[in-house]
Amino acid sequence: MLLAISGAVAAAGAAFAGIVNSAHDFSSGGTGGPWGTPDTDRICVFCHTPHQAQPVQAPLWNRQDTTSTFKTYGSPTLDASVGQPTGNSRLCLSCHDGSVAVDAYVAGGPAIPHMMAIGDVYYPGSPYGEGGPNIGGNYSGNASVNDLRNDHPVSFIYDDGLAAADGDLRAPSSLPPNLPLFQGRLECATCHDAHNVETVGGTRLLRISNQGSVLCLTCHLK
Repeated sequence: MLLAISGAVAAAGAAFAGIVNSAHDFSSGGTGGPWGTPDTDRICVFCHTPHQAQPVQAPLWNRQDTTSTFKTYGSPTLDASVGQPTGNSRLCLSCHDGSVAVDAYVAGGPAIPHMMAIGDVYYPGSPYGEGGPNIGGNYSGNASVNDLRNDHPVSFIYDDGLAAADGDLRAPSSLPPNLPLFQGRLECATCHDAHNVETVGGTRLLRISNQGSVLCLTCHLK
C-alpha cells in the first residue's frame, strides 16, 4: 500500500512539474500567454478539483463542458467512422473550441467567468495571428462555427480491422507505448500530452517529434 501511495504521489509530482511554466500554466506568473490570470496562483484548478468535480468525467474534472456540435472530418479515402468528439478529446475542446472561458470552473472558480475563451484571441485579423490553439473556428462574432473538417479526425476506433480496410495504416499494435489509444480510440491525447511530461521540446505538446513527418508516419504508411 505504501508503495502504491508513493507511486501515486510521484506521478502527481511529475505531472505538476510538467505543468509549471508550460503552455497550460494559466496561474498568476505562469506562462499561459494571453489567457493567464492575476487572480490565482493555483495551476491545476483550470482543469481539476479535489472536491465537487464533475461526476461523469475523470480525473476530478473541473471544467464546464462544451455544448458545441461539431462538423467533423470526412474524406473519400477515410475508412474510419468519425462521429462527435468524445472522451478526452471533448475535454480538450472544452477549452480549445473557443466557446468556454478558461476560468469556467465547476468548483472553486468565480461565479461569472471573466477570463477569455481561447478562441477570443486567435481570429482573422487578430494581433496574435490566426494559427493559435483555437480548434473549430469558434470566437466572438463567429460563435456558430464549430468546424473540425480541416483537423485530424479524433474519437474513432483504430483497430486491426480499420488498418486492414484502409491499407495505408499500420496496425495499432505497432504503435509505441507513448502514443496511447483510449478504449481503442484515437483521441487528441494520443499525440498530445496536456501535462507536458512526455512532450518533445519545441513542439505543440507533441509526444513524438514530427520532424521529417515521423509522428505522421508512425501510423500512416505513405
